[in-house]
Amino acid sequence: YDNNWHYLRRWDHLKKLTAPARLPVCRLSVCPDYTRVKTPVSDAIIGRTISMLIKLSWSEADIDRRIDAMTRTLTGLLG
Repeated sequence: YDNNWHYLRRWDHLKKLTAPARLPVCRLSVCPDYTRVKTPVSDAIIGRTISMLIKLSWSEADIDRRIDAMTRTLTGLLG
């Protein structure tokens, strides 16, 4: 899985401490080495999740269509 939304696994900017501006964590006297952080329990959970876009501008009809499509897809996958 390659979900990089709000999850450490793909946050290369944090792991490499690269950003357009200096990251606040760099101000610490001992900066953690995020390349060595392991999160197996979180990885197992995230690996089983579905990541999808949600827009505030969707109408009720849009939401109903997406729920229906997701239900049909999951029902087909689960048999």
